Amino acid sequence: MQVAIFHGPRWRWFGSLFAALVLCLSAATAGAARTVECGEVYAGSGELEADCEGDIRIDGGSLDLRGYTVRGSVRCEGHECEVYSDGSRGTISGIGSEGSVGIFAVGARLIVRNVLVTGFGTGISADEVFASDVEVAGNAGFGINALHGIELIDSSVGMNGNDGLHSQIGQIRISGSQLTGNRGNGVRALKGVTMDDSSVSWSGGDGVRNFSGTVVVSGSSVSGNGNDGVRTDDSDCFPSGTLELRSSTVEGNASNPECGGGRACADIVACNFSQVGGSSRCGTSYRLQSGLPGESWRVCQLD
Repeated sequence: MQVAIFHGPRWRWFGSLFAALVLCLSAATAGAARTVECGEVYAGSGELEADCEGDIRIDGGSLDLRGYTVRGSVRCEGHECEVYSDGSRGTISGIGSEGSVGIFAVGARLIVRNVLVTGFGTGISADEVFASDVEVAGNAGFGINALHGIELIDSSVGMNGNDGLHSQIGQIRISGSQLTGNRGNGVRALKGVTMDDSSVSWSGGDGVRNFSGTVVVSGSSVSGNGNDGVRTDDSDCFPSGTLELRSSTVEGNASNPECGGGRACADIVACNFSQVGGSSRCGTSYRLQSGLPGESWRVCQLD
């Protein structure tokens, strides 16, 4: 793992893939939308005309909440599915039961826009999740869980009972978003994290936890998390990737009682170091596999 902290232009990821998926799905489901009530199963385009209670199943297509509330789950099947709300924000709400999922796509890409998801076991779950202008809060487990990738734009994910974002075998991209007060890790990925103009704070575990691949934190802050601020690579340090901070702040983490006792915690944790410079700031660093109390990379203010 290489760590680089340097000053550079504020990188902005504009979500071109997200936009393309929205256009493709909109074209596929174009035409008059049918009125949908809770308890229905349908295919194609649907829209609510009132609040309702009960689950909705979409066999390929989309659901426009139109600012209304579904007190129940939305389940999607088929290649792609979109749940969104034109105009004011729509709501998917549950009762917090452990096995429940607010919006669940089975073997599908899921697009979610302008929706609040709250009160479930897991807020949103799918093979791939593309979320824009969403709020995922107050769920008992994961905020957003995906088998593969997660893309989060202009959104907030907070106060969930486990990881805010959890990608099982993929990567995570975050832009213009806030992740706050999740009881697990703020962000957990297997194959890389890219974060721009965002913040991760007050997680119970690590702020950003990645196991392989590249982590780039640009124009962002990671602070107040219980364990490590940004940690990449597993403890065996193989395979090795890169960790870069660009005009970012990573400090004030590692507050949990076990840090400094049986577990080494720091703002930046990685296997291999390359270079440091510029305007990014970090409080402490730790070199993986260096034991306890361990060695720092001598790149942060308190090293």
